[in-house]
Amino acid sequence: MRLRIIEIISVLLALSACSVSPKSNIYLLQAVEPIQAKFVTQKPISIYLQPVNFPDYLERPQMVLRKNAVTLGIEEFQRWGEPLNASFERVLRENLEMRLSLATVLSKKTFRTMVFDYQLAIDVSRFDTNAQQQAILQLHWAILNGAGDKLLFFSSEIITVPIKADNFQARVEAQSAAVAILTNKVAAQLRNRGFDKTH
Repeated sequence: MRLRIIEIISVLLALSACSVSPKSNIYLLQAVEPIQAKFVTQKPISIYLQPVNFPDYLERPQMVLRKNAVTLGIEEFQRWGEPLNASFERVLRENLEMRLSLATVLSKKTFRTMVFDYQLAIDVSRFDTNAQQQAILQLHWAILNGAGDKLLFFSSEIITVPIKADNFQARVEAQSAAVAILTNKVAAQLRNRGFDKTH
């Protein structure tokens, strides 16, 4: 009888071990320090970052890998620590403020009467990594006047960044670098609208 109980306990322990799921790894996009000198405005400016449009396939906590043109892979145990669109907005704001001294970038209008110098609109159609060890950011973006009713600049971009190692941390770092490249383009256009480079 005692042997029978031991056998049952052993089976239960084995089943319990089999049912334990692998631990998920959690990732966040990160801001990237600018390589070039920071651009300084003659006076403080404010930029309103409109809510960024993201494709539906990215509205999930799992990381998405593009296997080919028509097939996506969902990585169940490689997850984002916050919604990817929110992470994208946060990092873009931080990147812009690191590149444009005296600039404040807001992503939510707390008051309808708030006045901005510029608005930034972004429509992302792709933001993932692929089997060719690349991070790809495909999007349209535009700079508008402070009221948001006049288009000042528009661009369509496909930004490709090589992934430096065969792991998920390197994939996230490449995606962060893609956002930084976009930020550099936005900052350059804002500078062309009257910013002075002082250091």
